[in-house]
Amino acid sequence: MAERVEIFEMGPRDGLQNEPRLIPAADKIALVDLLSRAGFARIEVTSFVPPAWVPQMADAAEVMAGITRRPGTRYAVLTPNLRGYQAARAAGADIVAIFASASEGFSRANLNASISDSLARLAPVAEAARADGITLRGYVSMVTDCPFDGPTPPHAVARVAAALRDMGCSEISLGDTIGQGRPETVDAMLAAVLDDLPPDRLAGHYHDTAGRALANVDVSLARGLRVFDAAVGGLGGCPYAPGAAGNVATEALAAHLTARGFDHGLDMTILHRAAALARSLREAPMPDTIRIDTDPRGVATLWLARPDKHNALSRQMMDELTQAAARLGADPQVRVVVLAAQGASFCAGGDLGWMRQQMQADEATRREGARALAGMLSALNTLPKPLIARVHGNAFGGGIGMMAVSDIAIAASPAKFGLTEVRLGLIPATIGPYVLARMGEPAARRVFFSARIFDAAEAVTLNLAARAVAPEDLDAAIEAEIAPFLQAAPQAVAAAKAQCRALGPRIDAAAIEDSIDRLVATWQGPEAAEGIGAFFDRRKPAWQS
Repeated sequence: MAERVEIFEMGPRDGLQNEPRLIPAADKIALVDLLSRAGFARIEVTSFVPPAWVPQMADAAEVMAGITRRPGTRYAVLTPNLRGYQAARAAGADIVAIFASASEGFSRANLNASISDSLARLAPVAEAARADGITLRGYVSMVTDCPFDGPTPPHAVARVAAALRDMGCSEISLGDTIGQGRPETVDAMLAAVLDDLPPDRLAGHYHDTAGRALANVDVSLARGLRVFDAAVGGLGGCPYAPGAAGNVATEALAAHLTARGFDHGLDMTILHRAAALARSLREAPMPDTIRIDTDPRGVATLWLARPDKHNALSRQMMDELTQAAARLGADPQVRVVVLAAQGASFCAGGDLGWMRQQMQADEATRREGARALAGMLSALNTLPKPLIARVHGNAFGGGIGMMAVSDIAIAASPAKFGLTEVRLGLIPATIGPYVLARMGEPAARRVFFSARIFDAAEAVTLNLAARAVAPEDLDAAIEAEIAPFLQAAPQAVAAAKAQCRALGPRIDAAAIEDSIDRLVATWQGPEAAEGIGAFFDRRKPAWQS
């Protein structure tokens, strides 16, 4: 059995604290909830610091009150003083973190105090945590280099780490805050600290400014450390540390640990969805491929908005749909989501230009692309709100996948449908688990690998659509499906939907990973190259007469 290495997720706090745009609390809650579902044992959610210090964390109490606490996950917050600790305790924090610097220059810039004075200030917090039985975690910053003082002597790091241990910190996280540490300097620092503390009391916290974070992780693994801090999406930075860039990306660290033969226990599909959401919070782009309209009742219409491409699924659309699902799921004002589309088609399936790029890429890039598609489908499938597909036009491939992950699909009677992937040398890979769950295997065998086009009436018999109606009756049919949900208790609806998934055909992480493997393998095959090439060459592939 592979040895376990824990990744301590820092993204919601350390990752977002330096963002200049104030991120809505609902978006932060959505991120934490996704990370909880990914399987983290510990997540640092926020910090109770004066808003004048870090404006991004002014909503700490609101965020802590809004997250859905998952059994098996402990939620940490950062506290600089006793007042912050008291607020953290009131908010139900499982772990409180305190911090000190190993360099005098940074201590004065960050805390306006010498190292010794800053440690003295932390003593009342540590005493209160011990009295209340709340776990205390310590951070040491600038463990290899400081933007004010230059290289940090290893003995200085060891001295501060020992002081935090003596205050009652159960674990000390050693932070290369500006990402300038090198394997040899990290190793020297660890050698000094390990003279005072065992490796199971330490964690590595390495920023990736210089691209050496994973190499520093390897050195730390060799020294016996088995806990590492990371931030999903590579978020991060420190407002008081010039030159500090993002933390090592959680998804990159997880992949690295897997390659090294360690077990991290995280659901990579959900983790990649969280990374996409995290990046969207940082960049806050206006979506180009989707649109969301929400009416006063709390009915949100999520529009596919690539009508000129028949709403084919590009990588950008996948990411924007994943992010939209997280936000809609976390928004308490949204009661029902309608998945609709602009233009003549509902969705033509995967964008063939994107698929061609995937086939020309290396295996890691192909796998990351397949995971993005799988993550989008999973995000829609697990949306904790009713999802109703308004299928006004043709749906092929991925379009059928989106119907399958919807709770209800209503189709306009002229619409045509087909799982046409095999015509191009591909297979319905990532949509497969959802299509089979919706249709059942015997029915799915009629259409899954024949590429046969079928009509809306047959879509109903295949359980893909609940009803087929005339185009002029489509909106009335959608409204008839919406109305009962608006009379039901929202949390009960979410719980009942989750129960349906639990009792129905299991689409677990293993099934999703298998679908990703199959898609990557298909992209690598000669038939896919011939089929996609023939499409762009406007000729028939070799297997068609």
